[in-house]
Amino acid sequence: MRRLVWPDSEPRLAGSECSQCGHVTLPPKANCPACGGRELSDRQLGPSGKVERFAELNISFDGHEAPYSIALVRLNEGGPLVITRVEGVVSQGGDVQLHGDAQSDVYWFRASE
Repeated sequence: MRRLVWPDSEPRLAGSECSQCGHVTLPPKANCPACGGRELSDRQLGPSGKVERFAELNISFDGHEAPYSIALVRLNEGGPLVITRVEGVVSQGGDVQLHGDAQSDVYWFRASE
């Protein structure tokens, strides 16, 4: 299953929403982890969010040269939290925008300037 969907020029994350309790999950689930419901519909999440917490890593990893930032991002519009790489100057409470590569299905966020 692909993590990214492209309804227009901006990517969105593929998630699901429970019709019984409204819980939103990322990635999509067959059963709701909150209430056990089985009626979930596809939901597109993003393309923006706010940084709740972040850390700057000083160890190169998987092709990413140090230093780089990872963050816990709360997706807008009732979205869940996601742990992701963030490019740019990251700050707690800062706005970020989803970016992705359609070929590899890899996503990251970029800090708003």
